Amino acid sequence: VSLRQHPRSVCLQCQAAAALGRLVAGESQNQRLAKDGISFIIATMSRHADNEDVQEHACQALTHLVAHNKPGQDLAQKACGIEAVTSALKRHALCERVQVQALSAIGKIVEEHPTNKVAAARSGVLTLIIHALRGYPESVAVQEQACQSLGHFVAGHTANQRLAYEADIFDILIRSSLERHRTNSVVQGAGAQALGKLVAGSMEGQRIAGEANAIEAMVVAMKQHTLSALVQKEAAFALGEIAAGSFENQILARDAGAVQLLILAARQRDKDAEYQLSVLRALNNMIVRNPSNADLAVRSGGLEEIMFALKACSASCCEIAGRSSRTGGP
Repeated sequence: VSLRQHPRSVCLQCQAAAALGRLVAGESQNQRLAKDGISFIIATMSRHADNEDVQEHACQALTHLVAHNKPGQDLAQKACGIEAVTSALKRHALCERVQVQALSAIGKIVEEHPTNKVAAARSGVLTLIIHALRGYPESVAVQEQACQSLGHFVAGHTANQRLAYEADIFDILIRSSLERHRTNSVVQGAGAQALGKLVAGSMEGQRIAGEANAIEAMVVAMKQHTLSALVQKEAAFALGEIAAGSFENQILARDAGAVQLLILAARQRDKDAEYQLSVLRALNNMIVRNPSNADLAVRSGGLEEIMFALKACSASCCEIAGRSSRTGGP
């Protein structure tokens, strides 16, 4: 109501946008109830395009309104939300706060949404992500959000992956984020995830990644952050995608010590199934059709870790089956 009735009050618009974002964050029911808020937020962004505070709070609210919400993503696209967010990134290129929230918003608008990925590409989102990576080399918040948005932009989308390759994205990502922020686990995790999504399903991406020293960057990340489940999982994901079906990259990864690092990561047996899946899938991609890598994995203790994972999975399945038989549930 405040957004609709007092469109010219900058202070009120800021507070209303901030409150709306907090109320719907992580709450799918509240997202549905507040769906009309998407068009009002975007209208507010257009009306107060030069105000940094409005843009910051509106982008934050938009992030929460569309996150994991396909109907919300559809509404945002129809209401020109992509254009509003890209405008904020352009107009406020020197405002770190706006860059962080706008990058977050664009990432959630395109996440797992093919149509919005195409619209974002047409609106020049990739160029704006690159400008953020290069323009804020020391900002952890900008680097994290830019990497996450990049990952959402290219994930499962061949055309956007190719756009990124043409923009020399591997060199930018490795230099701006991974090398400059080697001690920061948040940036390393976000950068590794983006790297994995850039490469996934693309032989061209694998080739470029191998030539761009992406394997070495992931090995360094795993060595630097042995206790970070985020970094270990995402770096394993990236290594697995780089090595999948590529004998040349399997050898590069082996020579860099990736096989042993993946086995060490697998030994963190207290981690969840998603973590273990990422690590073991990467290890499998390292050894498939590669006897020398398979032999190294066995000599490094890989067989024991695989057997433990199998036993743990079997025990978990039995426990679930037991609960189901007692409760009649699925």
